[in-house]
Amino acid sequence: MRLKRFCVLFFFLTVGLSFGQEIPPIKAFTSKNYQAGNQNWSITQDTQNNLFFANNEGLLHYDGNNWTLYNSPNKTIMRSVLAIGERVYSGCYMEFGYWEKDGTGHYEYTSISKDIAGRLVEDEQFWSIQQVDDLVLFQSLDRIYIYNTRNATIETVPTPGIFKMYRQGNTFYFQDNALDFYRIDQQLAQPTQDLSDFDKDRVVALFPTSTGTLMLSQTSGFYRLTPEGYTPWPTALDNMASDLRVYAAIQLENGNFAVGTVAYGLMILDSQGNLLTQFNQRNGLSNNTILALYEDADNNLWAGLDNGIDVLNLNAPLKIYTDINGTIGSVYTAVEHEGRLYLGTNQGLFYRSINSVEDFRRIDGTNGQVWELQRIGDALFCAHNDGTFLIDGTSAKMLSGHSGSWTFLAVNDDPDKILVGNYQGISLLSKNNNTWEFAGVLEGFAYSARFLLYDSSGDLWVNHEYKGVYHLKLNLEQREITEITRDTTLPLGKNSGMVSYKDRLVYATESGVYVKEGNSEFQRDSLLSSAYQLDNQYVTGQLDVDKQENLWLFGANQIKIYGPSSFGRSIVMKNISLSEDIRNQVIGFEEVGNTSEGDHILGTTSGYLTLDISGFVPRLNTVYIGNGYMLSEKGERRDIAAEDTDFVSGFNSLHLKLNTPNYDTYLSKEFRYRLLDYREQWSTWGADNNVVFENLPPGSYTLEAQSRIGLNSSTNTARMNFTIAKPWYASNWAVGCYVVLGLISMLVVNEVYRRRYKKQKQKIERENNQQLELERLKNEKQSIALKNANLERDMASKNQELATATMGMARKNEALQGIKKDLDKIDEKDARALLKRVKSIIEENLNDSSDWELFQKAFNNVDKDFIKTLKSKYPKLTPNDLKLCTYLRLNLSSKEIAPLLNISVRSVEISRYRLRKKMELPSGIILVDHILSI
Repeated sequence: MRLKRFCVLFFFLTVGLSFGQEIPPIKAFTSKNYQAGNQNWSITQDTQNNLFFANNEGLLHYDGNNWTLYNSPNKTIMRSVLAIGERVYSGCYMEFGYWEKDGTGHYEYTSISKDIAGRLVEDEQFWSIQQVDDLVLFQSLDRIYIYNTRNATIETVPTPGIFKMYRQGNTFYFQDNALDFYRIDQQLAQPTQDLSDFDKDRVVALFPTSTGTLMLSQTSGFYRLTPEGYTPWPTALDNMASDLRVYAAIQLENGNFAVGTVAYGLMILDSQGNLLTQFNQRNGLSNNTILALYEDADNNLWAGLDNGIDVLNLNAPLKIYTDINGTIGSVYTAVEHEGRLYLGTNQGLFYRSINSVEDFRRIDGTNGQVWELQRIGDALFCAHNDGTFLIDGTSAKMLSGHSGSWTFLAVNDDPDKILVGNYQGISLLSKNNNTWEFAGVLEGFAYSARFLLYDSSGDLWVNHEYKGVYHLKLNLEQREITEITRDTTLPLGKNSGMVSYKDRLVYATESGVYVKEGNSEFQRDSLLSSAYQLDNQYVTGQLDVDKQENLWLFGANQIKIYGPSSFGRSIVMKNISLSEDIRNQVIGFEEVGNTSEGDHILGTTSGYLTLDISGFVPRLNTVYIGNGYMLSEKGERRDIAAEDTDFVSGFNSLHLKLNTPNYDTYLSKEFRYRLLDYREQWSTWGADNNVVFENLPPGSYTLEAQSRIGLNSSTNTARMNFTIAKPWYASNWAVGCYVVLGLISMLVVNEVYRRRYKKQKQKIERENNQQLELERLKNEKQSIALKNANLERDMASKNQELATATMGMARKNEALQGIKKDLDKIDEKDARALLKRVKSIIEENLNDSSDWELFQKAFNNVDKDFIKTLKSKYPKLTPNDLKLCTYLRLNLSSKEIAPLLNISVRSVEISRYRLRKKMELPSGIILVDHILSI
C-alpha cells in the first residue's frame, strides 16, 4: 500500500513538473470545430495528406482546412479506418467496406460485408484494419476477414477471440482474451511458440527495433522479446502510477515512442525509454484519454481523444512555455546567467534552473515591471520600473531608485562605468572596489532615454520614440552633457527602434530603416527597409542583435535575420515564418535572448518561445481546390468537384473551398485566387479559404488558386475550368433561329418598306403633279391676269380712242350744224348757190356712214359681241336703234347723242322712248342700266 501511494505521489509530481515544460505547438480540435462525435477511434492519411478519423458518427475527413463528416452506413460508431490508394477502408458495427470519391469530390461508401452478411457474428464490430500486398484484413473481437482486392473475394479466419491484432513485417499476430498469442499463417490462426508463456498482461503494441522486438502491455510496461523469451524493458512508465493503463501506442519515425493512456494523457519516450515530454490537459492536451495515435507524413503526431482531436508538432523548431495560471505574466526580456534562466516580466523578475521543469520563482523585491536584463561583464543588471537592480543569484540589490530605468550601456574604454537610460534622463553606475554603485545623474538631458547607443566616433545617441533621435556629447568626469543636437532628418514613428550593429547605428520606423556609418548622415537602407514594405509587414520598428551578431527585424508575418556581413553585401540569412499572432509578443518591446544550447528566446504575453532558427526551413506545400457547389438564381444547389464542369444557364454563383494539407500549426496559412476571363487580378493573401463569385455571366472560366505556408508559396497553382451555359434564348441554336428570323424579318420589312416607299413615291408624284398642276394653273392664272391686265389696258386705250373718236364726231357734227345754221341766215341770191353747195357738203359729212363704220369698228374692239348680242336678243331693232343703244352703252347723254345722230335732243328723247317700247322694258327699269347689263 505504501509503495502504491508513493507511485501515485511520484506520478502527480511528474505531472505537476510537466506543467513547467517547454512543449511543442499543439492544436486542439473539439467536436464543435469538426461537427461530429466526441470520440475518435482510429486515424489514417491518404497519398494527398488528407486525414481520416473513425468517429462516433462516421468517417471524418480533414483536408488541412475543412472538416467533412460522412455518416457511417448503418448509423453506428465507426471503429477503424485505413487509407490505401484511392480508397479509405472502414469498419463499424456489423459492417465493413470502403469509401471512394464520386464525381463531385465527396466520398461514397461501398459495402464489402454485405455479400457475407450471413457469416458475420452477432454484434460484431471491426476494431482494426491492416493491409499487406493485395490483401486487406478486417479484425473484429471474434474473427479476421481477409479481402482480396484483385478478385474481390473474402476469406474468414476463425479465432478463439481477439483482443488486438499486431503486424510484424508481413506477418500478423493477435492475442486472445486468454492472453494467448496466435500468428495468422495460410489464413489460419496458429498458436505461436515465441509468446506461448506470456500471460502477464494484455499487449497493446509490438515494435521492431535494431536489437529485437519490444512489446508494450496495458499496465505492466515494456518487454523485450529475445530468443530465450521475454524480459522487462525498464522505462519511465515503470515509475508511473499503478493504475496507469495504456490504450494506444506507436513508434515514431525518429525511434521515439508515443504512448497514449486512458487517464494520464500522452507520454513521449526516447529510444532508451526515458520520458521526454508528457502532455495532458494541464499543459495543452484537450483530453487525458488517448484512443488513437498516428504520425503523419510530416512527422506530426495526431491523437484521437475521448473528446476531440489534437495534433502535436513534435518536430517544430520552436517550443512554447505557457503561463496558464498567470503567475509570471508577460515576458519582456530573458537571459541565461550562471545556470539559471531569468525572465523579466510585467510582474517582476523570475528565475529557475536551466533545463529544469520546476516552476519559476520571483526574486524578492522585484515586484513590478521589468524592462530589460543585461549582462555586462560578469554582472547581471535589471532595468525596473522602480529603478536599477544588480542581480546576484536569487537576490536583487537596488543600485538606484531615483527613477525607473530602461536600459544599460557599457562606457567605451572604461569597463568600470555603465550608462543607464532612465525615465527622466541618463545616470551613471561605477565600479569601486569590485562593487557597483550609483554615481549620479548626467545633467542637461531630462528626457526619457529608452535607447542608448554609441556611434563609431564615441558619441552618444538617444532615441526618444515621440521626440526623435538626439546626438549627445558627454563629459563623464563632470557628469554632464555638453552638447545636445536633435537629428531632424530622421522621421518619427510609433514603436521606432534603434540598435548598434557592427559599428553602425540602425534606426527603424514605419517609413523604413536608416543606417549611419562613421561620420556620415543617416541614409535609408533599401535592403533592410524591404523587410517592412512587403505585404504591409510593419508592426514595430524594434530591432535586436543576438550573440551571433545577427540583426533581427520583426515583421507582421515573419522575422528577418540578417547575417554579420557588411550592409552593402548583406543578404537575408534567414526568414522565420512566425506571424505576429503566433509570436504573441508585446508590441514595441520585442527582444531576443539566447540559450546555452544555441536556441533563441522570445518573450510572449503569456510566457516565452524558444526557437531553433536552423529548423525553420521552407516546407513544400500543395494547394487543392476542394468541394463546392453552384447556386442558381432560384437558390437551387449543384455540388461540384475540382475538375472541368459545365453548368446550365442560371447556375451562376460559385462557392468553393481551398485547402492545403499542411499541419504545422505554428505557421500561418493563407490563400489567394483569381477567376480568369472575369477578374484577372489576384485576391489579397488571406486566411479565408472560401472562394465566392456571385452573379457570373455566361461564359468559360478558369479558377486559379495558390497558397502559402508562412511565406512559402505553394509549389503548384490549382486550376479548375468550368462553363456557364447561355440561357436558351441566347444559345447557338437560338441565335441561329434569331438570324433566320432576322433575315425573314428583314425581307418582310424590306418588302413592307418597299411597298410603303412605292406608295409614298406615288403619293409624292401625285402631290408633285398636283403641285405642278397648281403651279401651272397659278402660272396660267397669272398669265390670264397679265393678259387681262393687258386687255384692260388695251380696252382702256380703245375706250379712250373710242371716246376721242366719239367726241371728235360729236364736235365735227356740232360744228357742221352750227355752220349750217349760220348759212341758213344768208339771203343774198348770189350767195345762195354757194351756200347751197356748202350746205350740201356739210350734209354729206353729217350723214357720212364711214364715220359710223369707223366708230362701230372701234366699239367692237372694246365691247365685243355687244351689237351681235343685241341683235339676237332684239331682232326688231333698226340700225338707228342700234346706234342709239351703242351711244347709250357709252353712257352718253341725250345732248351728247343728238349731234352724233344729227338730230335734235328732242328727237333723241323720242328715239329713246321708242327703243324702250321695242325692248318691252317695264317702267321701273332704266334704259341705260339695262343696256349696260347686256
